[in-house]
Amino acid sequence: MIGALLNLQKRGIDMSGILDLIANLKRANDYANQAEKLTNNTEGWADNGNGDALRHAIAGGLIARNISPDAANTANWIHENLMGLGQPDSEREMDLANTNFGITYGPSFPSDKEFIEYLNKVKNTGLLKKINKSHRYTAEQDY
Repeated sequence: MIGALLNLQKRGIDMSGILDLIANLKRANDYANQAEKLTNNTEGWADNGNGDALRHAIAGGLIARNISPDAANTANWIHENLMGLGQPDSEREMDLANTNFGITYGPSFPSDKEFIEYLNKVKNTGLLKKINKSHRYTAEQDY
């Protein structure tokens, strides 16, 4: 465990984020589950479309808002780089970009509800990254 934590530090993951995540692991998981429930009926939920992009942005933003941006960055890195092994690079990059969008902008909103409403308004504008069938980033609905 100590070796894994030191390895995360070498990769630029802040120790405060690691500790925040460990102390709040259940809450972080609850926010990820909430993001899944909010988006599971959104088109493209399972295939790199709007729903997938939205789910990652919501999860990152909720963790950043309610625990800390450092904890959200740590969870994001672990989820995509350790748990997402075998996933195509384009999908991992898409997920990282959308989660980072949520981490960056989520804390600036007055409430979780307003943050989620904003993301639902901008999901088709190109601010969130999607992948089309050729595994190229797109803002279009051609996934």
